[in-house]
Amino acid sequence: MKNRGIDFPHPLLKEGGDDYIDCNFEIELDESKTIIEGDSIVLAVSYFLNSEGLNNLITTGAAKVILSVQSVILSYRQNFDFKKGVTNTHFKVPKNNVANKIEIIGYIVATDVIKSFYLKEHNFEYYNGISFNIRKGDILAKSTQKDIPIDDSELEKPLSSVFNISEDEKMDMMIYPDFEGDKVNIKLKTNVYEIYYHLRGYNNGSCRRALAGLVVLPVLTEAIDKIIGNYQCDENLRDELMFDKRWFRAIEKKLKEINIDLENPAEPSVSIASKLLGDIVFDSLSALKDIIDDESSGNEIIRIGGED
Repeated sequence: MKNRGIDFPHPLLKEGGDDYIDCNFEIELDESKTIIEGDSIVLAVSYFLNSEGLNNLITTGAAKVILSVQSVILSYRQNFDFKKGVTNTHFKVPKNNVANKIEIIGYIVATDVIKSFYLKEHNFEYYNGISFNIRKGDILAKSTQKDIPIDDSELEKPLSSVFNISEDEKMDMMIYPDFEGDKVNIKLKTNVYEIYYHLRGYNNGSCRRALAGLVVLPVLTEAIDKIIGNYQCDENLRDELMFDKRWFRAIEKKLKEINIDLENPAEPSVSIASKLLGDIVFDSLSALKDIIDDESSGNEIIRIGGED
């Protein structure tokens, strides 16, 4: 039996599989309706299903179609449901939570226990009328993955371009932020940089969001302190050269966009910095949890629900 995996003991409808005869399930992205709306990317997706048996399960509510949307580099992962009886949907993805590309996969998932699961479309040569007990959350069909490239300039994310992380083998400190240039140069001691560089490429970049929380967040906090401090100074004592630096203007613009009073902020700089980075403290901890959970499972997570 080809194209079968031990993670799917029941028939699975997917491209290249032969568990089903003359059936297919795919998702389509309408690129003409992909737009930038404020701090979000709006995506329009539809699905096509050629399987009478699976369609009946969706119609009766025993199964539903969902979209698994993720951006691996920033460890963003979210599921979106199609409403019953509807084959198209649109959803929003936060711009700050994605980078390089968005990956979308469609699934048909059991929404309840299905006893004696057998469809006439199942490959009789393999199953010969055999039925299966399906658990709530089990995947019944999987589409091919759709990749959407992301252009940072289109997403207007200047913060990603004003920080430069580099190695300084002569430095005694573990980390030193240099604010003298147009970019903030974050210098790391050699042993720290080697670990950072290794983790940055680990598992297709799944640690990058957590690394930003560890390395960029404290430096951005200090940068915000400098900006606020400059605004709080008497006008005659302000560092006018700092206002001309690219990093200053980029962060200042973002602070004003979220209505931060630069002369009298209502919250601490570290809280503001986390907001500018898309609530990075929560995302960093979530990213680390996902990595630990995935490695503990030892294989690809294929169940969306998982309740018996």
